[in-house]
Amino acid sequence: MLEQLSIFDASRLILGDYYLALEKGEWDSLPSIMDMLEQLGVKLDHWKEKYRFWSERIPQLRKAESFSVQEKGKFLEDLQKELLEREWIEESLRVEKYWLRRILKEIDSRNPDYITPNLHVADAFLKLGKYQKALEAAQIYCSQKETDPRLLSLQTYCLYKQNKLGAATTLTVFAMFYNPLQVEPGFFYNPRLLEVLNSLREEYRKEEEARAVWPWVAWQQGVFEIPPGEEYSGKIREIYGKKLLKFKPQDEIQKQLYFNHLLYLCEVERKNHKFVTGEMVELLICMKRTNCKFYQSYLQHLNQ
Repeated sequence: MLEQLSIFDASRLILGDYYLALEKGEWDSLPSIMDMLEQLGVKLDHWKEKYRFWSERIPQLRKAESFSVQEKGKFLEDLQKELLEREWIEESLRVEKYWLRRILKEIDSRNPDYITPNLHVADAFLKLGKYQKALEAAQIYCSQKETDPRLLSLQTYCLYKQNKLGAATTLTVFAMFYNPLQVEPGFFYNPRLLEVLNSLREEYRKEEEARAVWPWVAWQQGVFEIPPGEEYSGKIREIYGKKLLKFKPQDEIQKQLYFNHLLYLCEVERKNHKFVTGEMVELLICMKRTNCKFYQSYLQHLNQ
């Protein structure tokens, strides 16, 4: 009994060393750690396969240490894909922590950018639980390069994690109205938003159709209100320049996105003035021209 217990304890400790080696990037120690587990004859799920996998990957892991930041990011994505296909979740999380820390040591924090097409510096900070740094990286990118809807979504999550619910809500509303096709729904903290989107997915045949109408339906159902501040309305106006009131959508998706923008601007204008302004009238005319049915619903909403 004592011998069995000691073997169990030893294997548990060595297994801990195995995961720690992956998290710290101690590739040279992996073979001896795996050999010890093998010698103990401990029956672990998929251990034979894991033993072969890491034995084959160690030379690649060593080589990747000298890769550029972008190459490291791509290497991590490929490695995680292999691990997740095998459902080795713990291994995936451990190596992710190591490679993200390595990448962040080498990047210029004053100029945060995309490491790969799917991995931004802000994503790396977020995955490591550094919410303020993730928020700052996303903010710098959006202010200096482009208004990125996915990174706006990421910012809302970081604000929520820091208990800044007012700012998180304001930014969530703007991100959805700015471009609902490119936001990341998983970052939004309000579960009702996902409930509305999932309901729309059942109603519409295409994802982009459901996404396009999402902000309008969520606003109609009272999931959120469009705030009165003009902090973000200028970003929407920048899309059209001087053609905001003369814009002609080319298809139904573009028409809905345009209507969303008009609604956002009209609500901001309405809440910032006691009386109907000339600009609000012009926005209402455009809303009616773009989608008469939704325009009528909007007027009914205002009269409630």
